[in-house]
Amino acid sequence: MTENTVTKGWRYLLAIALMITVFAGLLPTVAAKTISSGVSVNVRVNSKGKKVNLGSSPAYKEAVATFMNKKYADALGKFQTLDKNGFCCDMVHYYIAQCYQYTNQVNPAMSNYEWVSVYSKDPRLIYYANGAYEQLAYYNGHRTYSGQGNNFDRNTFRSRMRASGC
Repeated sequence: MTENTVTKGWRYLLAIALMITVFAGLLPTVAAKTISSGVSVNVRVNSKGKKVNLGSSPAYKEAVATFMNKKYADALGKFQTLDKNGFCCDMVHYYIAQCYQYTNQVNPAMSNYEWVSVYSKDPRLIYYANGAYEQLAYYNGHRTYSGQGNNFDRNTFRSRMRASGC
């Protein structure tokens, strides 16, 4: 084996390990760690430069609790409602991206991670959003299944046989 082949093999293994890490949920959820550590994340800045006080919103706390209970589809709806009702900020979009990711909606997750990367002022949150975006982009480019599961109108051998009367 040449050195180039060995390097490609290690890169491939590293990429697989990163994908497994992402989809096993082992990457840290930044907002959850920050909230549980007691550091104040109540006041955030949105894309227009206005301050958003997340601590004043019981709906935000409820959405975070729903997310922590691994009810990602329900949490997604709650975070989207917050986003539309004036609580648009980097943490809300990061949670939205996480919810999309955990419900296997790769493209919307990527666009929300990108939003966080562009508008956030928190370097740690930007770092995690960029990492998640890169991993999802890699996964999205290499996955073999593109959707349309449960397609029952496939032209299979049995269906052709039934249609012909055999």
